[in-house]
Amino acid sequence: MRNDKLVNKAFNSFLLASVLTVLGTQAGQLIDALMLSHFISPEAMAGVNITKPVAQILFAIASLFIQGGAMLAGMAIGNQDRKQANRIFSTTIIAIAVLGIVAMLFTVVGFDSLTDLLCSEGGNMREYTARYLNVLLLGAIPYTMMIALMQYVAVDGEPKLVTTATVASEISHVVLGYIFIYFFKWDVEGAAWSSNLSYIVACGILLLHFRKSDTLQFRIPSFSGKLLGKIFVMGIPIGISTALIAVRMTGSNDAAITFLGNQGMEVMAICNNLLGFSMIILSGTMSAFNPVATVLKGSDDNAGVLMVIKHAYRFMLISMAAYCAFLIFMPGTIANIFGVNAVSHAEAFNIAGVGIPIFALNIAAQSFVFILIPIYQIYGHKSLAMFISTAQPLLPMIMFRIMCQHDCGIAPWWGFFIGQMLVVAGLLPYVVYKWINDKTTSVFFLVPKKTADHIFDTTVSASIRELDSTMEELQNFLTNECGTNIADAVQTTLTVDELAQNSIKHGKASHVDIRVAATDGKIKFVLHDDGAPYNPTEPSKVTANIEDRIEGGLGLEVIQALAKDITYSYTFHQNVVSFTLTPNE
Repeated sequence: MRNDKLVNKAFNSFLLASVLTVLGTQAGQLIDALMLSHFISPEAMAGVNITKPVAQILFAIASLFIQGGAMLAGMAIGNQDRKQANRIFSTTIIAIAVLGIVAMLFTVVGFDSLTDLLCSEGGNMREYTARYLNVLLLGAIPYTMMIALMQYVAVDGEPKLVTTATVASEISHVVLGYIFIYFFKWDVEGAAWSSNLSYIVACGILLLHFRKSDTLQFRIPSFSGKLLGKIFVMGIPIGISTALIAVRMTGSNDAAITFLGNQGMEVMAICNNLLGFSMIILSGTMSAFNPVATVLKGSDDNAGVLMVIKHAYRFMLISMAAYCAFLIFMPGTIANIFGVNAVSHAEAFNIAGVGIPIFALNIAAQSFVFILIPIYQIYGHKSLAMFISTAQPLLPMIMFRIMCQHDCGIAPWWGFFIGQMLVVAGLLPYVVYKWINDKTTSVFFLVPKKTADHIFDTTVSASIRELDSTMEELQNFLTNECGTNIADAVQTTLTVDELAQNSIKHGKASHVDIRVAATDGKIKFVLHDDGAPYNPTEPSKVTANIEDRIEGGLGLEVIQALAKDITYSYTFHQNVVSFTLTPNE
């Protein structure tokens, strides 16, 4: 029986790095907001907050290509197709560079109209908005390129480098922001310039990853318009959702400032920052989930995908419960942190005392639904992914605006949570209908439980005795269920046994996952282990410390003879070996 040790180990190797990455980003933004509020004014913080939909729209358009490309690249890597992964990577990077250039042109064309759209009110708040935005758009190219490189470096198996780049970037962001705002007196422009320079720092560090020959490779001739279309289609749900978050921000900001005044807008700015800080949990989880899940999906390992989903939701439940409890029980403390206190900002402080705890429920509900988008997308449930992508950003904003406009007897902040519940109410009937029509899928997530006619899926711990017993079961599976003749079954079992013994005895693996899937007359073998890296397809490149693996066994040369189409990759710090057997050939 297969356990989740190796899958969880792969997920956890990404999770810590992903959480630290998002923590660095959100901490930088939070400190930025605090410096603006304390060194300039809460109005400056609110004015900069008004520009967030612009960065969100840019992020959304970029995500159409980046997220879609990263999912396709992950599946290509899982299918051992590095050439296709390189084509996807190259096509995405070229598209992102063009997008950054177009965004920069807005500083020349249409800038005033964009500012009017974001902030119709005059005065200091509009001035802060315009001045910050004018500088921020100049950093469009390094901003979009940073996002792309982060995704592809992660899916290529180096999440720790992404964390290093993020931490270095945010340290430079905070230090430069403090220097520019406090010492140079550059006001909100100083905050924008510190952001732009921090993106360049991140890009410089991330580019170090591609010096190695076995990483994703960028080649201009690899660009393909047809492939770009596939990337675009795969990324549509995430892109639309991200774009509509900008619409939600703009609509919520407008409702707050129109019906609740400047004080309401100040509280909305706090709530948006708190929502952004919750991204430490949500985006960190998704950044860990996507590369692992897509690679597993690429190798038709749906059982592994379900293990990742379970682990991701468990982490989110515990983390989000702790975060939201803090928001619910400490709204006054949070308001004070953002410079809104009971003495000089009494009205805003009172609004925050009501609004922040209610908004915490919206944050929790949004997180648990949003992560369904990539799950539904990679398994072809595009209508469900599109429903969440459009409904989740819009319904909470619409309900908040309605409740601001009309006295419903409860605080208008409840509109955000009610909107989230409407999303769930609209989603569940369709999901149940899909499951009733295909009960071979898992409930709610709709992941197929079976992708082959016959499956042998087990985990062997670091025990040769356990391995011997498993090999006996495997040989019986091949002969009795798959119809393999005795000679082929014995040879194939010996091959699997040799590979697993190498991992346990010499690679010091703690566990080996052995997955065998038989369908359409072919039997595919995939072995994962967390031992020392080795490539059985290239014996000449095996390092000295594992050359003795051939002693007392069949040897790597014999493995190659028995499994002529054997492939190897070192993915997520685990060895992955696969080969296919066609019985009775």
